[in-house]
Amino acid sequence: MRVQFPQGSLLTNEVSYYLIMSLTLVKYQDDLLMEVADSIFSLAYDPEDQNDPDVRAGDKLTDNQLTELYKFCELLDEIGIKSADHFMDRSYGTYQRDGSQSAEAVFTEQIIEDLGEQPDSSWIVVDYQRTWDANLRHDYNTVEYKGDTYFFHNS
Repeated sequence: MRVQFPQGSLLTNEVSYYLIMSLTLVKYQDDLLMEVADSIFSLAYDPEDQNDPDVRAGDKLTDNQLTELYKFCELLDEIGIKSADHFMDRSYGTYQRDGSQSAEAVFTEQIIEDLGEQPDSSWIVVDYQRTWDANLRHDYNTVEYKGDTYFFHNS
């Protein structure tokens, strides 16, 4: 099905995206939507309230917020995360570039520290990006979204 909006339509790209996602029946489990809304966007999402015409608009997510929520869930779906349990089990934190270090290098440095590994361990390369590229990237998926990199352990 092809959806075409009239020229000069008041619909924004974000709203159009949400409508198209709804029309193509790309649906995500409510528990995943609620968890992502809370964990990633610090929003309260209640699917029952969202669809209830008696709930005032201020108590619902806006079209733009729903669009962002669906976009993020689409990225999760691409790496096999389809439920809140998968999300919580596989989530390994959010990291950003730090100076000249990529988010992957920052993550690698942190995980080495968390594991209590010593720099002379056989799987650690002095260069954290090289350690990520050679030894860790196979065990984790990443989702890049608005300047943040989210890490999820492969299941």
